Amino acid sequence: MKRLISMVVFAAVSVTLSLSGVISYFTYVNPATTAANVVKYLTFADETHEETDVKVEVYARAYHDTEHEPVFAVCELVNKTIDYRKKHPEATDMTIDSAFYRVEYDTACYYKKGSRNYGKMTILKNKDYTDDCERVLYSFVKAAQYGIHTRLMWHIEKGLDKRPITEYFDQYLDEPCITDPTKTVGDFLEYKHCKWPNSGISQMHNKQVIVSNYLDYDGKEYDGAVYSATSNVDTHRTSNLPVFYKDWAHTGFVVSGHPYVYESNKKYFDICFRHADNRFEFANEVFELHNKGNLLEGGLNYVDENFECFFTPLSQEGAANTYSVEDNPLARYVEKLNDCTGRIECFLNLYFIADDPLIHRVTERINDAFKNNTNDGNLFGIVENTSLTTESALYPMFTEIGDVTLHKMTHAKDSIFYYGDTNEYVVITGSANWGLSNFYGQSNTIMVFKEKGDDHQIYDCFKTNYYRTVEAKK
Repeated sequence: MKRLISMVVFAAVSVTLSLSGVISYFTYVNPATTAANVVKYLTFADETHEETDVKVEVYARAYHDTEHEPVFAVCELVNKTIDYRKKHPEATDMTIDSAFYRVEYDTACYYKKGSRNYGKMTILKNKDYTDDCERVLYSFVKAAQYGIHTRLMWHIEKGLDKRPITEYFDQYLDEPCITDPTKTVGDFLEYKHCKWPNSGISQMHNKQVIVSNYLDYDGKEYDGAVYSATSNVDTHRTSNLPVFYKDWAHTGFVVSGHPYVYESNKKYFDICFRHADNRFEFANEVFELHNKGNLLEGGLNYVDENFECFFTPLSQEGAANTYSVEDNPLARYVEKLNDCTGRIECFLNLYFIADDPLIHRVTERINDAFKNNTNDGNLFGIVENTSLTTESALYPMFTEIGDVTLHKMTHAKDSIFYYGDTNEYVVITGSANWGLSNFYGQSNTIMVFKEKGDDHQIYDCFKTNYYRTVEAKK
């Protein structure tokens, strides 16, 4: 009898544990439709475009965060573009263009909505994909398999324990396409390893993905989307965390459905890709376009009431006249801080800050703004990773006006401003660090987000990430 009771109890416990395992698996499934911290919709229209929704997704991770890694958006955006191609097999002019300063071979992401690890990064060794995860590099191969014209360039290969990236892509070139077996991957995939010198002034430092069309999870179709971030395609661990020495704060975004944000970024990518072997020819073409004016005048940079896009090097004269309100959005919005009579805020979340003529002048003018503006509630803070020290000439100018936190795990490039007299919230972000060579030498994309009134979700997200970075473990 005792043995029978024991067997019944054992069976009951086994069933319970089995059911709990099943239940725990299914309750762990991530039902989210986006891995972004913020999803915001704006409208855009001008004399040549009807009113359309512009979708803004913002990603912000702090130290030891296994979610919200901006690089995840790369895989997701490419796969959403493939979804559009599946729905529209007749579409023959679809494109994906990507440029990364640094790429690591095995970096992968869980891109399938609803999967238990959706939105997280990992590493895949010895294989390109699993049921719900794939290498970032393989996403581009897959796009070409579906007949999407795909271009990819990168500057630095790091942490590779296998063959070079070019050899990785080479193996796929002769494979037939899924959509048209008479075509091969090589008909749609083009890639370049940038040959610029890897010096501070000569880096192809972009972190961008630009797609012509994609199908969103809610069934809405978008024409033109741009991704950029402060993060490279760095390697991760199977625990969904970056390798320990790159467990940094990062921010990134995807702007979908804005024709000029798309056009300006694609135009800039074309220049970078065309001159991947010659940095001087790249810079000369950028200068020629800057001399024509803004995008609508035949140039590159673009500005409207919600968005600003800037592309470096900012101007040929900039190296001599480093603090240029006309050319440099950082100088422009620091001067606006000095002009503000209402309450002001400035938060700087920076990987690197150089003590050069440009940044010295920027720091002086931020210091002036807070010394001359005596409104209650003014807020200033800076968190920096690698270069600012207590011996720096910039250090006392920052400590005089607010909080300084040094040597935190951040790779962000975020400058965040609030202007009380106009109730305006501004975020400057992208791939450019704080340095003269970043703005007037290497290639970088810079985005400005502007919000007014009570709806400032983008600003709040960047500000929150600033405080999370300050409070995080070094």
